[in-house]
Amino acid sequence: MVYNRSRMKWEEGTGNSFLEERKRCKMDIKVHDTLSSMRAVLAQPVDERKAAYQKYMLELCTAARAFEAAGRPTLMDELTGIVTLGNPRDKLFMELNRGYAGAQCPGYAVVVIWPNSYNVPRIPSAFVHEFHHRVRLTHEPWTLETSVGQYIVLEGLAELFAKALYGEEFVGPWVTSLNAEETERARTIIGRDINVTGFDKIRSYIFGDQIAIQSGLAPVGLPHCAGYTVGYRVVQTYLNRTGKTIIEATFAPFAEIIEQSGFFAEGPHT
Repeated sequence: MVYNRSRMKWEEGTGNSFLEERKRCKMDIKVHDTLSSMRAVLAQPVDERKAAYQKYMLELCTAARAFEAAGRPTLMDELTGIVTLGNPRDKLFMELNRGYAGAQCPGYAVVVIWPNSYNVPRIPSAFVHEFHHRVRLTHEPWTLETSVGQYIVLEGLAELFAKALYGEEFVGPWVTSLNAEETERARTIIGRDINVTGFDKIRSYIFGDQIAIQSGLAPVGLPHCAGYTVGYRVVQTYLNRTGKTIIEATFAPFAEIIEQSGFFAEGPHT
């Protein structure tokens, strides 16, 4: 059988159909060895492995209790936490992200990691960051009109929530790695394009040029994870000016947070 792409179905083929299809495939397929590191984890006694996993999963309960204590339950019946190995040969992942990153979708919070002494202690704060996304997105979900402004606020809120639970020491490199000049440049570009929409456009403002190019997106002149840094500053300024808690801010409209922060209306920030 050979897959006919134009007809979108499998059809009878001749000869070695797998090899025929493989020759037509232009994708470069690489297989990375994660077995060695996984073996090291599996070599630990089962009880110890379970205890380690439970310790990280319990951090999600800590995050949920923070909302409940403030009288704002999360309304999530279930959230599954997943830790998976990342790609040690991905230079951006290993150097700029220090070997870890997070992701989420309905019902799941994911931490991708190539373990080292820096990032393993930060697994809980990474999980909590993703947990916060799930809470925020039930209040202000993605739509076709989601803008750069909504996205930076989402990331800023999540990282400040993690900071509130674990302290500034454990915030991610995505909000701490830019110098003053890079931060000011990011503020200018993002402030100018705050209303840009379209997911393939707004991601460039969040992740910066290097990841944009790696992902086949158009660069916009921003350093790594500039949107995270700017969003963090916007939300922090909003909290300082309004006196609201991070829990209260979680349920505030993104446009209100941006406007009341005054972050883009003022002179240079350092």
